Amino acid sequence: MADDKDIEKKEEEWAPTDYKYPQTEDARSDMPLIVLGLLVFVALMLGATMANRGLGTFRKKPVLELPKNEKSCVRSVEFMRENHMKLLNDWRDQVVRDGVRKEKIPRRDAKGKILKDAGGKTVYQTIERSLTKTCLRCHDNPKTFCDSCHLYAGVIRPGGNIVCFDCHIVPNPKAGR
Repeated sequence: MADDKDIEKKEEEWAPTDYKYPQTEDARSDMPLIVLGLLVFVALMLGATMANRGLGTFRKKPVLELPKNEKSCVRSVEFMRENHMKLLNDWRDQVVRDGVRKEKIPRRDAKGKILKDAGGKTVYQTIERSLTKTCLRCHDNPKTFCDSCHLYAGVIRPGGNIVCFDCHIVPNPKAGR
């Protein structure tokens, strides 16, 4: 066991040590080099920005048309732009997990507005939840339909592939991938 004298420390032993740092060059002497470096950086970035100005062009929004033999899509254009992937995933889950293939949906006109009958009631249609039998029946050329939007949105790169068609067969082999 240690002596109590070893445990007790004197007050001066706990006092912080007063360090003396050697004198260094004044920090302000580096200021011209720092300012010069910043100016060169800003000039390079500004030059690169100005060199690219006007070279890039905005891509035109793709114009997707309904096939001539169709009057409406299963959902509105706005809905499909934002939610088509969620819709297809929901369809997949409902068909594969629950076995529900058919869906009753409101019929729409070419602009996506829900149609009403003479009495003011909504007109419904029954569709099959199927990429191949429903979507690709009308939009039978994924290269001009799917790829044009996906390239515009930056979802795939040119020459890339949409994973849907790794499994799904395009009904029209001439228009397919």
